[in-house]
Amino acid sequence: MYLYPIKFTRMNRSIKYELSEAKKSLIILSLFAVIFSINSFAQTPAFEMNRRLGMGMNLGNTFEAPSLGEWNTDIYYSYFVEIKAKGFSSVRIPAKWSAHADKDAPYTIQTYFMDTIKWAVDAALANGLTVVLNMHHYDEMMKEPAEHKVRFLALWEQIADEFQDYSDSLYFEIFNEPNDKFTPALWNEYLVEGLAVIREKNPDRMVIIGTADWGGIGALSKLELPNDPNIILTIHYYEPFKFTHQGAGWVEPSLPIGVKWNGTTAEKNAIRNDMNIIKAYSALHNVPVYIGEFGAIDNADDESRARWMGFLREVFDEYSFSAAYWEYSSGFGIYNPVLNCYRAGMLQALTGFEGACDCSQFDGMIVQNSTFDRSIRPWFLNVTKTDGAAAEITVVDGEARMEILNQGTAPWHIQFLYPSFPLIQGNTYTLTFDAYASAPTSITAMINRDGGNYEMAHETESFIDALLTTEKQTFTFTFTRELPTMPKARIAFDCGFAQAQYIYFDNIYLFEETPETSVTSIENSPKCTVKIGESSFSVKGNSIETVSIFDMYGRVHYRKTYLQSNCVAIENSLLPFGVGFVQIRTDLSVTTVKRLR
Repeated sequence: MYLYPIKFTRMNRSIKYELSEAKKSLIILSLFAVIFSINSFAQTPAFEMNRRLGMGMNLGNTFEAPSLGEWNTDIYYSYFVEIKAKGFSSVRIPAKWSAHADKDAPYTIQTYFMDTIKWAVDAALANGLTVVLNMHHYDEMMKEPAEHKVRFLALWEQIADEFQDYSDSLYFEIFNEPNDKFTPALWNEYLVEGLAVIREKNPDRMVIIGTADWGGIGALSKLELPNDPNIILTIHYYEPFKFTHQGAGWVEPSLPIGVKWNGTTAEKNAIRNDMNIIKAYSALHNVPVYIGEFGAIDNADDESRARWMGFLREVFDEYSFSAAYWEYSSGFGIYNPVLNCYRAGMLQALTGFEGACDCSQFDGMIVQNSTFDRSIRPWFLNVTKTDGAAAEITVVDGEARMEILNQGTAPWHIQFLYPSFPLIQGNTYTLTFDAYASAPTSITAMINRDGGNYEMAHETESFIDALLTTEKQTFTFTFTRELPTMPKARIAFDCGFAQAQYIYFDNIYLFEETPETSVTSIENSPKCTVKIGESSFSVKGNSIETVSIFDMYGRVHYRKTYLQSNCVAIENSLLPFGVGFVQIRTDLSVTTVKRLR
């Protein structure tokens, strides 16, 4: 019998594995697939409304964060244009209403948040996208459902009233992933009352209802759907979990990185068996199915992610399930907003769209915002205020400027941080950055574990004590990760002892180089020479294969392939304006260098 880990969520929470005993009873439901099929009864109008959702996209990690912007993800109007253009039919908007409403009766939702959500809904509808609007991460409800029941219903009363005149292209989803003390039994009770509140002002609007125990298949047999013709069932699907959540920082214990999904017969059958259980429930209860979340984290390799998504899309189409990928532009995302590129293979797997700029060309560069052209994020300032330290950081003339208001009593009491990325065993990493200060001072730059004991990525080579002057300098260090893979690492600039009012950072890059496993090391190997403008670089190899030049935003400005050449010269006129980096690939090595112009 296939057992499930059914408890999970996607941000800032621990996960405990539990194997669902409820799955046993669900196996029985699969027998109904033989007797019932989606076409063997009179389908309700909800089936056609479900088809409208098609393949959708979750706008995750934005409106369901504890506060707007806290999870370093923003939504722009252009995203809705792009999502539609890339072949998606709908968007799901997770919203943490509970964090933006009064704690006491009448539990008024704050105007700024209601207006923000209305803007997102309006933008989606204006671009021809069907919209699912839900109630997400009401964490207090999980711990004390009875105490928050009245507030939960009051929030829905306000939402239902605010959107009552919207078109039928707006759907409501009552609650995301009930769990903990918000048990399946309580959920069956509360969903009926929530639906009744919605129906007072929205008698015919489509309402989406999921399962308890984190929204997966495990509690499907415990779900009691109301007798309402305008209901869609939603299920969240992240199987196999060890693949989709490998290296996720909120999973305990941490799952190893490197798990692939190869699309074997056994792997496909496991997924199809799960889908058959959902299909059997759909047939038995005459209700359409919306896979409201499915996704794989970016720690997994893109080829495996694309295979997994492509097979799921194939099954969804076969079973007439609509779906929404989790999510657009964050840790599971298909779009990188800083580099303005897509994981093109994944996008094609989801919608069939071809021709998007592929993010794979930037895979050797880890840091996304090296030049602070999109404000500070995902960089952030960490200050230990309890020890008297005080500092602020802003972007001034394209540089991150840290103002030291009060020193700390330890170097790490004021830190400029970039989280969080894996360090792969055997790979080589190079950190390069520009820095200067309003007066001579020293800081420490390092790469270490993000959390826990903050161990160094390499005992002696993954940090540098940088002596800053009033003139901008470039600092660099390189190390190879020799210990086992570190799932969560970070870049840290420790400035707690800085003796200057201002410290400036710019052009921070972290490059990753994968060892060329097919190349045999040669002692005293010959050198190749690449001359770029007035700069000359010597690199290990017999012949140069490619030279790629990236502009200051990390975009490919120039790339050329060479045959049987160990000396290449590139004219100055071909170079991009501003700060960039150059990647030189030979038959023996891949070398990344940085230059200023």
